Amino acid sequence: MNIHSDLQKKIFLQGTVILSIAGIVTKLLSAGYRIPFQNIVGDIGFYIYQQIYPFYGVFLTLSTYGYPVIISKLLIISFEQQDYKRVKKVVVVSFLSLLVAGIVFCSVLYFFANKIAIIMGDPELTILIKVIAFSFLLMPFISVLRGYFQGQKNMVPTAVSQMVEQFVRVITILIFSILLVSHGYGMYATGAGALFGSITGGLTAIVILLIYYKQNNLLHTERPLIFNKKENKEIIRVLFTQGGLICISGMILILFQLVDSFTLYSLLISSDMSDVIAKGAKGVYDRGWPLIQLGTVVSTSISLSLIPIISSAYIRHNLQSIKEKVNLSIRISIVAGVGASVGLAFIIEPTNIMLFQNNQGTDVLRIQGFTILFSSLILTTSSIFQGMNNYIIPAISVVVALILKGLLNVLLVPILGTKGAAFATIISLLITVLFQYYLLYRKLRGSICRIKDVVKILEAAIVMGIGLYVYIHFTNLLLVFINNRLFSALQAITAVMIGIILFLFVIIKRQVFTQSELSIIPYGNKLAYFNRANKKLGD
Repeated sequence: MNIHSDLQKKIFLQGTVILSIAGIVTKLLSAGYRIPFQNIVGDIGFYIYQQIYPFYGVFLTLSTYGYPVIISKLLIISFEQQDYKRVKKVVVVSFLSLLVAGIVFCSVLYFFANKIAIIMGDPELTILIKVIAFSFLLMPFISVLRGYFQGQKNMVPTAVSQMVEQFVRVITILIFSILLVSHGYGMYATGAGALFGSITGGLTAIVILLIYYKQNNLLHTERPLIFNKKENKEIIRVLFTQGGLICISGMILILFQLVDSFTLYSLLISSDMSDVIAKGAKGVYDRGWPLIQLGTVVSTSISLSLIPIISSAYIRHNLQSIKEKVNLSIRISIVAGVGASVGLAFIIEPTNIMLFQNNQGTDVLRIQGFTILFSSLILTTSSIFQGMNNYIIPAISVVVALILKGLLNVLLVPILGTKGAAFATIISLLITVLFQYYLLYRKLRGSICRIKDVVKILEAAIVMGIGLYVYIHFTNLLLVFINNRLFSALQAITAVMIGIILFLFVIIKRQVFTQSELSIIPYGNKLAYFNRANKKLGD
């Protein structure tokens, strides 16, 4: 019996690792394709696509991270007890509930597309909103099938479907964009073609999940199911309350982009900016989101890996262990977030030219880069709360942040333009971080991050910043002789390597992490080696 239990645990842990890797790959694909896409369609084409992209982001979060997780929680005990009638009830009720929700989402977006586009300030976006509306009809199929497999602790179908879905979507976007642009179609038609990738990607995910389901169908029952009204209501309640709360806290960056979609362009127009210039300015501003997404994926991937350990300590009521792991998670998030944000601030100009062909909007992107730090901290802290079975605080935090973002956009954009929107993002995220940290401090009854560790991290950031400033300043002297995109790419890539080396050198030298902490961090054994070497040199 113990051998069987150990084997199940091993399979589950392997599946969790596979799902985590798939999540990282999916997010990298989701961020990375927007760089060549912008190169194909230009800033105005990118503005058009980015105005509607947040709607797809909502669909993706619901069908990947929200509802499948809750459905799997509803199923996991029934699978362990081999109560397949209960499994079927949960699957059927969840599917029908999400089907209704999907039809409602689709109908609202499709039939009110023109009104939504007018609120955004650009009626020509109507066709794009109608295209993206159909993706919500795929939500019940993808969510329920992924939840079904995750309830069996089988993460492979979810992982494979996620990666293939994004791959097919990205290929569709790039192929349609190239074909439509080369054949002289307008930017709005090209944007609609690109958004069709959400449909092709979603359908591919369903096909893959159905193939796995055909190999593993445990829902066949001899007798007809008897549905209990009270039980059905409970399933629906859990699905939409807990599922909704998990989704909201995980969608903070998507929802911030949605706020910008509804406010930024219209505010620029109302500030006496021409529509063409406003579209271009919003497109340049939107260059920051792929960089933010890439930076956030890297900075949270390690800190979030400790959440299961925190959950385990919470179940055992081990407050000391919880404090230690929370402190470590937040420290990792600060290290990665500060490193990415400060590093990007110093190398943003060559990076902008390398990725987006010119240096337009460099100052705005430099401000936006600090979103990586604050969003990473919010995502880490939200996950810590969820690991302790508190889903309400992260959701409330996000709602507060969105209200602040909207109000600050209205106040700052007419004065500062797109810089105002960037400052609005940073200020609202900072306030949200402080709010969450205060609540976490109260819950754990003590400090969750030592000031001396923050000082050490800032020392590392200063050393890295000085090194990058000197490197960029001297290599810029070569621009007199070489001034092209290839040189900017070489400058940016080498600067990234120099920055990482300088930053990690100080982090190791100042012993921000102990040997025992490094042993439980993914890839921490690599840093542990240098940490030991540093100690020997010190001795």
